[in-house]
Amino acid sequence: MALLLYLIPIIVFGLISIYTDMKKSIIKNHLIIAMLVTAAALHAYQLIFLPELQTFLPNLMINLGFSLMVGILLWIAQIWPAGDAKLFIAYSTLLPPELFTPGNHFLSFEFLINTFVPVFFAMFIFLMFTSKRSEIKKSLKFTFNPYTMFMVILVLLGFMWFIIRAISFIGIFMNYFIMVILLFVIIEIFNKLIPINMEYVYVFLAALRLVIDYRAVFTFGYVYELVVIIFAYIVLRYFIIDLGFYGFTVPKKIEDLKPGMCLAEGIAESKQGGVNFEKRRLLFFSILQALMERGKVKYIHNISFEGLSQEDVEKIKKLRKDGKIPFDEVMVHVNTPFAVFLFVGIILTVTLQTNFILYLKNLL
Repeated sequence: MALLLYLIPIIVFGLISIYTDMKKSIIKNHLIIAMLVTAAALHAYQLIFLPELQTFLPNLMINLGFSLMVGILLWIAQIWPAGDAKLFIAYSTLLPPELFTPGNHFLSFEFLINTFVPVFFAMFIFLMFTSKRSEIKKSLKFTFNPYTMFMVILVLLGFMWFIIRAISFIGIFMNYFIMVILLFVIIEIFNKLIPINMEYVYVFLAALRLVIDYRAVFTFGYVYELVVIIFAYIVLRYFIIDLGFYGFTVPKKIEDLKPGMCLAEGIAESKQGGVNFEKRRLLFFSILQALMERGKVKYIHNISFEGLSQEDVEKIKKLRKDGKIPFDEVMVHVNTPFAVFLFVGIILTVTLQTNFILYLKNLL
């Protein structure tokens, strides 16, 4: 009954968020405020009339702090837009107190897994059925690049090992899926926030790990685990995202561009003689790529999840009209309502009371 008390508003708010996201590509602030107020009222009611739940209050507050940190970091890293970050935090406040059993104070981490893993499974299945064979071959060649695989090995050997050991101290359960998601998220955040070339850091940490933990590294079990994680990560980070350029973009005439559209091909100043501007392909999560290219590549428009501004649209159309832009169309990202996946993630978290990977493992 107590879970139902939270599940009903979650479903109501979830359906509203999905509707507004699909209809207008926006998560309205007054919806977030309504969710936060509802969560506060429900928690107050529970703690007053069920005082035994007060023992779960510290874990609830720790989880809220965790969800705030994660939501903001993923927004800073441009892995999701501000609206989805706020929706994630609002959903996290609606998690029932009784789910925060002793030691389980990071339930929003389970929420993240229940959200992102279905996203990439759905993307993988969709792309494999809809992509052309030539596109798949091209993405496979891009994905299994020797340098990319070497760098991933270095990151896993050192950098991620130290991160995972630190996380283990706070009681977060580790498995292959969680490690792949952590690898994806943490690398994107560090590459965005750290101004130095991280490759030298990865090499140093890998060498340090080989020195202090060589007995564990040179075992069949660890090598097998390393291969599985590397394969899963590069398929997730490179193959799906690269192939997604073909599956989740559509051509759009420059004259038909509108504010809010997110370009899959950025328009940048060209270094070629006689050409003013050129198109540069931007992959999914490529907003991070564009931000890291600042200083090297000068885009003439905004690069963010919010898409083109009115000023950007007018500028691009004027440059095209003046003949300075030599092409008449660009690829635009298809709007993907992430509110759907967040809704699925929160429902799975509340009903299963864990992440669905661990639930299936225990079930089997």
